[in-house]
Amino acid sequence: MLIVLVCLSPVAALAQTQPSQRVIIELGGPKNRLYQIPAGMLGAQLGWIPNGFYKNRAALQLLKQAGLSSIRVDALLHKIYATPTPDWSQIDPVIESLHAAGLKPLIAMGYTPPWLQSSPNPCPATGAVSYHAAPNDVDRWAQLTATFVAHMNRAFPDFVHDYEIWNEPDTPAGLCASPNTDNKRRALYLELYAASTKVMREQAARDRAQIRIGGPALAKFQSARAWIPALLADKTALHLDFFSYHQYFGTATDLAAGFPWDGSSPHSLLSRTQDPKSGADSALGKVSFAQKQLRRRAPVPVFLDEYNTTDAFQKDCCRNSPLYAPVWNALFVQQILNSVYRYHAPLPHRLMYFAAQDWFATDNPNTAWYCLFGTWNAAMDCAYDEASAQPYPQYYALAFLAGAKYLDLASGGFLATQTPTHGPLEVSAWRTAKQYSVVVTNPTSGTSHAQINFKSLGMGPRQAELYLLNSEHPQILEKWILIENGAFKVEVPGYSVVGIAILDKRESGIP
Repeated sequence: MLIVLVCLSPVAALAQTQPSQRVIIELGGPKNRLYQIPAGMLGAQLGWIPNGFYKNRAALQLLKQAGLSSIRVDALLHKIYATPTPDWSQIDPVIESLHAAGLKPLIAMGYTPPWLQSSPNPCPATGAVSYHAAPNDVDRWAQLTATFVAHMNRAFPDFVHDYEIWNEPDTPAGLCASPNTDNKRRALYLELYAASTKVMREQAARDRAQIRIGGPALAKFQSARAWIPALLADKTALHLDFFSYHQYFGTATDLAAGFPWDGSSPHSLLSRTQDPKSGADSALGKVSFAQKQLRRRAPVPVFLDEYNTTDAFQKDCCRNSPLYAPVWNALFVQQILNSVYRYHAPLPHRLMYFAAQDWFATDNPNTAWYCLFGTWNAAMDCAYDEASAQPYPQYYALAFLAGAKYLDLASGGFLATQTPTHGPLEVSAWRTAKQYSVVVTNPTSGTSHAQINFKSLGMGPRQAELYLLNSEHPQILEKWILIENGAFKVEVPGYSVVGIAILDKRESGIP
């Protein structure tokens, strides 16, 4: 068993003084199987397909190197089936690029072609685009999804396995209905899900292909309380392979009122992310609890397949900030990882950043898009041009955590058996096949000094690598260290992420 003792000194004078703390992390040895990390957990939404980001093979390879294993893609049924004769050129080039990059797609099966939309269309009343309307013939729409599966199996054999039915049907603009109530939308969604999954599975069986189908990609985790029991009802037609939801921490209304990083206010990104009732770990816990109430033998895997700071296409404090984006993204992932100690529920099988590149032409000069790659400019607004695109600050946080070069989360493994973190620093630890990894995030302005003792490493030297990510080291500082007698000190600057990779003895060559 590997035990890490983290003793924190009082923080620097720029921040509020914190009492000394002692954090014990028990990583366990090879027999530790308590909290499994799914391999390939991290991924991203592709973004706005017409901007052509999917053609940027170099960027896709960098996503793969960062440990992002999957990409969520809109099926674009409303474009493919703009007429009853499908136009596969709308989607095939995208899937081909992902195939070449080795990035597995999760395909969101929406929306409704013009000739299947009701008249009058209920969407304009909600401000939504017309193709978010529920189809006027559910069985005909379901046949489109089966044809889509058949085409994927022929064009890309044994590549596309994961399908998600619709997107954010728990919102009036996500699935337009009349009347546009939650009960009506949920009833419509259950019809869509039952009809489409039946014929999709039948098609997969004919093709001898393995597929997983899930949904509903809820916009609000609070909706799970009503939607999970409905989806997991004891009906074969509603068999669910995974349950999915999204999480954003601020809205346009919050931005108008002021939505800073500073955790001193409940209306701040830091406080919302860590909120014990609605923060990242709490949301996952409540989704898991909604399943437990049904007393199923085994929980359905969870996909958290969209997350970001705010849901508005407006500049916020932190989404693309060189100062805050690395810290927030590391903190968010750690909150998800550390949720196991509070809720004792499995980790999500997918944790997907929104989005790899979501720039599109607009007349609004104040728009701020979403990205992992974009053009660095004064606004840091994720504007995209392939010739000038480069990784944004948030990319390096995900690479720091998941990349094989760094903390190797993408390989899967097992979390520490316990991490009783207290105070300003967020601490997480895990074991993969090749190393022990520890990450410490400091979301405050003051510097902390950590005294780390690795127990059960013996008295001899152990090789390790220390990583530092912050605005002064935006592309990750790397430093080899030697742990003598299981102990060393590390400084954790304000707004920084520090990682430690301790190589397995078989990898390090140190006896």
